[in-house]
Amino acid sequence: MGGIKKVNSSIFRILTQVEINWLTFVGGTILAVFLVILNFLLISLLFPIANLILSHDLAAALNIKYIGPVILYLGIQQSFWKILVLMGSFLYMTILLKALIRYFSFLFINLQAREAAYRIRQIVFKRYLKFGKQFYDNRSVADLNRTLIESSDVVYQGIDNINKIVIDVITLFIFGLYLFKISWQLALLSVIPLVFLYYTSGSIKNRIRKLLTEREHGQRTFLIVVNDILSCIPLVKSFGKEKYEETEFSRESEKDIESSVKIYKKMQLLSPLEEIVSTTTILFIAAMIAIATAYDKEFNLASAMVFMYILHKMPEYIGAIQAKKTALIQLEPRIRSVEDVLVDKDKYIVEGGENEFTGLAEQIEVKNLTFGYEAKDVLKNISFVIPKGKTTAIVGKTGSGKSTIAHLLLRFYDCPEGSILFDGKDIKSYSLDSIKKHIVFVSQQTMLFNKTIRENIVYGHPEAEPEKLVNIIKSTDLQSVIEKFTERDQYIVGERGAKLSGGERQRVSLARSLLKNASIVILDEPTSSLDAKTEKDILATMKSEWLDKTVVIIAHRISTVMHADEVLVMENGAIVERGSPQDLLERKGKFFEYYNA
Repeated sequence: MGGIKKVNSSIFRILTQVEINWLTFVGGTILAVFLVILNFLLISLLFPIANLILSHDLAAALNIKYIGPVILYLGIQQSFWKILVLMGSFLYMTILLKALIRYFSFLFINLQAREAAYRIRQIVFKRYLKFGKQFYDNRSVADLNRTLIESSDVVYQGIDNINKIVIDVITLFIFGLYLFKISWQLALLSVIPLVFLYYTSGSIKNRIRKLLTEREHGQRTFLIVVNDILSCIPLVKSFGKEKYEETEFSRESEKDIESSVKIYKKMQLLSPLEEIVSTTTILFIAAMIAIATAYDKEFNLASAMVFMYILHKMPEYIGAIQAKKTALIQLEPRIRSVEDVLVDKDKYIVEGGENEFTGLAEQIEVKNLTFGYEAKDVLKNISFVIPKGKTTAIVGKTGSGKSTIAHLLLRFYDCPEGSILFDGKDIKSYSLDSIKKHIVFVSQQTMLFNKTIRENIVYGHPEAEPEKLVNIIKSTDLQSVIEKFTERDQYIVGERGAKLSGGERQRVSLARSLLKNASIVILDEPTSSLDAKTEKDILATMKSEWLDKTVVIIAHRISTVMHADEVLVMENGAIVERGSPQDLLERKGKFFEYYNA
């Protein structure tokens, strides 16, 4: 029961995140309960009708609840056919009412469940966009995709199964009351095997739960393996590792199949167990009924038929409840994944302030900044100033902390309070939207969407003037690239720009940054994928376009920073040298080493 309670609690916590018309939902559930009552009304009519047809006992018809008074009122107590037509009409009207109630009950509950499922997927995606970069540094994209895609289905199935369990439990309760009304002695005898069935199937269900949790973990590992292989196809092919990866895939796939077979075997025990207990109970109670009818004249055939029918149906409902519980347990790992997205812990969310950043007026100051990941300091008490309109370059070996500075300025990570100041004010005091409005970022990892060249260039600035767009395409030497394709700038570049060369992707990224026309420019290895001539042309373009901008350049190639006003040389998270390129060359320190490397 603990697992079911956890799942129910998780689903209700998830539902608190969405707006649900609970009145409609509860109304649908009430209609479903009324549907159960109508089912009993049908049962109570079916057997008296059968008894009337078999025995032609007109007096017995007068004792039928609801129908007897109508027969007397109409004065048809002596007419067999009229009584039969009345009872048939009553039965038919009940069936029609049942169908109508079933439709509206399903409509109310299903529509609310689907609406909640749709909204939760929107919320999950919105949450993804809010999480900090450090969250994505530690998580698999394949795993996140799966959680997003399955979130709506998981919530819908959870609501649906919980609702059906509630209805089935109410049905069993009413069944039990009806059995006790017919014969409390036989009802008590019937309870023993039914309780045995419930707890035995519950024990099997708990074992299935453990297997399902193991399988869910295995499936996540399997998805990560597949995603890694497919996203690194060029690497796989260049090393001739196709057979190795095929073996890895087969190994993980076999694990998934083995766990699936184990679960299937356990689940198949439930149906035979239900059938054995049900048959044994019915045979035993049938013998008891035979004895009861022999010695108790009031215990008639109709009562016996109703009792046996209900007794036959009860194991079916118990099995259905256990099956739905198993389905909920199967959802448990995925529900936990959705629930995890909805809490802030370990999401590294960067919150903005209330002030509006309207552009740099004086300077950016980094003051005694220490920052790290997972208790390891990447930056160690660094301080420097970037004046407005100047170009500052940051150079150093891989892992020295250069890109981390860029990410902190961009608010990808949350910096310590008072460690980064824009015009003397803490960067944390400004709203995120206003900061990002005035900063443009070009990364060494070129990021392109699986859209057209034009859509990638105007991303962030969709209303760009056509003339300005044409000028930027020319200045970044993209015209020659576009002219290669029949679709021109409507050519779809593929996933992450796979249909373009590395240099072409870099040019699209540079064109996008030039179009934004922000006052602060952060370049992280912006020309790393370009040949020497294109790099020279692009650098000349950037210098002219960003003449009055505040520019931060992070680079390995010294050629890209020789025009900088100041260069910061970093090593092991600390600034070891600073000055103009010429001054640093004359000192013949670390910068000089990089220049001559």
